[in-house]
Amino acid sequence: MVRHLIIVFLFLLTNFSFSQVRTVVLTQNQSNAVKGIDRKAWNGMGIVSGHSDGYANDFTLPPRMNPCEKITNVKVNINITNYNKTSGCPHNNTYFNLLYGCSTYSGGATCPTSNVIYENSYPVNPPGTTLNFNTSDPRYNKLDFGGNLSVDIIPVSTPSCNPVTNEGLTYEYTTTVTITIQESSKTTPNFNPVAAVCSGATM
Repeated sequence: MVRHLIIVFLFLLTNFSFSQVRTVVLTQNQSNAVKGIDRKAWNGMGIVSGHSDGYANDFTLPPRMNPCEKITNVKVNINITNYNKTSGCPHNNTYFNLLYGCSTYSGGATCPTSNVIYENSYPVNPPGTTLNFNTSDPRYNKLDFGGNLSVDIIPVSTPSCNPVTNEGLTYEYTTTVTITIQESSKTTPNFNPVAAVCSGATM
């Protein structure tokens, strides 16, 4: 009887696997941003258009807690709650740029276009914008623990007007980055075979 219980236990142990999911939520707003020229190097040439500036936010993805963990999804939500224009600079479109692997923004076009993982434009003063992307898309396979994910809001005006850095155009917003992390493993222990037990004998 005891031997049978041991065999059943070892069978369950060698075929047992588990999956655990944790979620990390990171939030920033306009007060966390650095204002400046679009960090994306236009055409990969290290220069930017003189009419493209805005808010640069950098998020550090969480560290890996277990070697079996992997990032399975990243969701970015940008909620614009207020918009105010006091200068004569026109406001054409608003670009939302997601970049990965850039250095923390310090001004100017510091990140090549190859680091862009999402870029889209929306009309002036969008009431609220949600960006969703899943790491199953090949563009996002580069996302890794501890990396720098940049989320920039770039209103476009006319050349040399730069309404954001000149404080003629202001946004109030909240950006939320939700990272889903899955941990999975399978235990396959090594053990010595159980010796034969004679009837009536003790183990």
